[in-house]
Amino acid sequence: VETNTDSISFTTKEVFVSNDGNMVVEIGYYKVVDPTNTPINTGNYMCLFEKRDGQYVCVREMDASDMPFE
Repeated sequence: VETNTDSISFTTKEVFVSNDGNMVVEIGYYKVVDPTNTPINTGNYMCLFEKRDGQYVCVREMDASDMPFE
């Protein structure tokens, strides 16, 4: 199936859970590709999840691109 939009994929590398299980840190890699599957941005990310009402909610997120500034 061909699309006309960019797409992003995530690969989880590490997951750290707090001792009480109420917080989780996820560290991983992301890749954004254009419709021809050419990478247009790649990098690393980190998300902090907090357990609220029995579900984990991302409360903080950051990323760092591997691509040079132009």
